[in-house]
Amino acid sequence: RAIVLYWINEGCPKSKLIVGIPCYGRTWTLKDSGRHGVGNNSSGPGDPGEYTNEAGTLAYFEILEKFQDENWHERFDSEVKSPYAYRGDQWISYENV
Repeated sequence: RAIVLYWINEGCPKSKLIVGIPCYGRTWTLKDSGRHGVGNNSSGPGDPGEYTNEAGTLAYFEILEKFQDENWHERFDSEVKSPYAYRGDQWISYENV
């Protein structure tokens, strides 16, 4: 909501605004699996998904499958106002609106 109000206040016509919610997550391989908060170092993109088969990106349904089938830890970072999840050295940022 805040970003929409920002653009309206900056003079952008409401009819030209389009709001989108990403249905994917970005993944990273952590350098230190014991340090999993937002902003910690990574060694590169995360493991590819079974269906997307692309390192560093998971479809939203792949993220949901991981939460059901594997021992993932879901967290919310109050500073950046965003959810993330981790398991071992794998880290996912995603939108859960």
